[in-house]
Amino acid sequence: SYTGCYADNTTTPLMTFMGGSPPPPSLIQNGNFEQPSIDNNNYQYINSSSQVPGWNFNAVLINNSSAWGYPTPYPKGDQALCIQGGRTVSQTVSFQSNVQYTVSLVACGRNTSGQSNSIQIELYTTSNDLISTIYTFQPPINSWTNYSATFTVTTTQNYNIFFKGTPVSGLDISTAIQNIKIQTDPSTSGGTYTYESCKQTAIDNEYKYFS
Repeated sequence: SYTGCYADNTTTPLMTFMGGSPPPPSLIQNGNFEQPSIDNNNYQYINSSSQVPGWNFNAVLINNSSAWGYPTPYPKGDQALCIQGGRTVSQTVSFQSNVQYTVSLVACGRNTSGQSNSIQIELYTTSNDLISTIYTFQPPINSWTNYSATFTVTTTQNYNIFFKGTPVSGLDISTAIQNIKIQTDPSTSGGTYTYESCKQTAIDNEYKYFS
C-alpha cells in the first residue's frame, strides 16, 4: 500500500537503491513530444509557445505519419518532432556553472531531396544572446540514429536551448527527432526493476518497505 511521499538525505541516506541507482532525470520537459497527443498517422504544423508543453514550438508534430515517411514504428514512442527547413524549437532550462551536461536524442532524415535536414543545437541567454553552438548533426535518411554531446556553462542561470534546422535553398529537407534528454550522468544504468521484482528484492533482503 502507498504510505506517502518521502525524500531521503543524500549526504547520509537512510534508503538504499537495490541494483544501482536510476539515471538522473532529464532537465528537458516533454522531451519525447508525447504531449499534446494527436491521432495516429497524423501530423500538425504548430507555431506556439504553449501548445506543446515545455516548448516554444515552430515545427511539425508527427504521429507515425505515412505522409512524412519516417520508418515506423518510431523507436521511442508514437510521436516525434519534425524540423522542416529552417524551423526551430526551444526550451528554457536552468544550468549550473562548471557542471558537465550531456544532451542526447535520436533522429532520422526524411527521404526527400536526397538529404536530411542538418540540425544545430545552440545555447542562448534568455535575452537571446548566442552563447555557443553545442552540436551539429545530420542524420542518415530512413535510419533512426542516436546522438549525444557534452557541454558546460560558465554562469549559473536560465538558458534557452534551441534545436534549429539548416535550410538549403530550393530543397525540401526535414529531420525527425525523439527522446531529447539533458542529464548530468547518463551513464548510470540502474533502476530497471519492475514493481514485482522490486517487491521481491525487498522481501529477500528483509526490508519492511519498498518503493
